[in-house]
Amino acid sequence: MEPDLQRELHNLYESFRRIKALAAWERLKRSETQPHRIGEFRMHDPVSDDLKNEYTFFVAGVAHLRSVLNDHFLTISEELREALRRQLAHLQRQICALGLPERFGGPGG
Repeated sequence: MEPDLQRELHNLYESFRRIKALAAWERLKRSETQPHRIGEFRMHDPVSDDLKNEYTFFVAGVAHLRSVLNDHFLTISEELREALRRQLAHLQRQICALGLPERFGGPGG
């Protein structure tokens, strides 16, 4: 069971990495937008949708991993449970720092 938990945590870190990249891209696009250019052709930009989708994946992954960690019928060492809980809390603090829970909903830090 323990290697699966490590893989799930790794997946959350990868999701967070993609979220940071999408958020940075979105900020860059916003800073490049020139509001005074009327009639400018704008293509659909899926970055906001991609960010919301990745955030949704992240929140679902955190919820799933927390439910596994809270299931005391599973044979997971208490040391591993606490280590994973600390890492999840760290990830959630970083997500909160990006302002995503306020923007899209979901659990805070």
